[in-house]
Amino acid sequence: MALAAVRRSSVSGQRVLENLLKDRGESLPITDRIVSAAAEQRNNHALAIDILFEYRASLVVSERVLLAVFRNELWAIRIIDRLVGKQVDITVTETIMEAAVQNRMGYYIIKCLLQYNIAFPVTEQIMLSAAMNTQGDDIIKIFLQHQLDLVITEKVMTTIVRHLRYSIVLPLIEHISQYQQDLPITEQVLASATRNRTSACDVVILLLQYQPRLSITEQVVATAAENALAGYDILMILSDYSADLPITEQVLTMIAAAESSGTRIIEMLTMLLQHQEDMPITEQVVETAAANHAAGPNIIKTVWQHQVNQGKSLPVNKRLIRDAVWESRDKVEIRKFIKDAKKCTPA
Repeated sequence: MALAAVRRSSVSGQRVLENLLKDRGESLPITDRIVSAAAEQRNNHALAIDILFEYRASLVVSERVLLAVFRNELWAIRIIDRLVGKQVDITVTETIMEAAVQNRMGYYIIKCLLQYNIAFPVTEQIMLSAAMNTQGDDIIKIFLQHQLDLVITEKVMTTIVRHLRYSIVLPLIEHISQYQQDLPITEQVLASATRNRTSACDVVILLLQYQPRLSITEQVVATAAENALAGYDILMILSDYSADLPITEQVLTMIAAAESSGTRIIEMLTMLLQHQEDMPITEQVVETAAANHAAGPNIIKTVWQHQVNQGKSLPVNKRLIRDAVWESRDKVEIRKFIKDAKKCTPA
């Protein structure tokens, strides 16, 4: 009955729990499951765990209970404060810490742990989860501020450079360089950095500065081309770094698929065409461009002009374009698109 009262998560449920504790006293067993259910509570009423502590000098606080506490997105800090006030031994395992960094209030939970000098592990998985948190920048920052022993692997770096701001990546790399002889900055990490939503260019430059022997692989160029907002600027950075960019069919296909009506896609494509004369402009590239609602016609015209300059024809035909756009355009649009494509296709 006590478990049901806790799980009811309402004023009436808490009254039932309080009456049970009053009437039965110490004879009422408060099990691990009851305390765990109380720790999970997320309503705005008086906390069930406060009621339990009011009538019991001590409670069973197992890993299961702590896991419930650290997952609580509303009352985790308050419950931790209460546990510390009751001198409960809080042992933070990797599983519990992962729950903390996955919590949207993770940053404040970690601040609370540091405030009370509660030790916690920072493993590879913890770093990965922290980087994925919406407060990832703040969590990693507080790790650095307290000089914690961080585990930074290639996998961790790949996640961090994609999701965190430059202002966090820079001190993190500086921190790593002080304690690790070999920085885990690889081509995979560089490719991930090109997907950074806020600081892609700055992070890419930073990685190239700290690891100047990096190779610009097809994957790096392809992921850069996939970035509709910063792709052009990233490719310019990469072209300054390496005179031989691996521009493949995959790269051109990604550009051809970019849903952007602006001029950045065309600028990116034009820059690549100027960078390498012998471009792999295949039917796949043209077909992908043909299915592109926004920039498709301009992409086709751009690659056609390049082919003409090279004395080559554009690999395009009515069937290819019709098949590519059938699902996304009505018949009138298909006819118009084919007509326009024929105009920019050598006879």
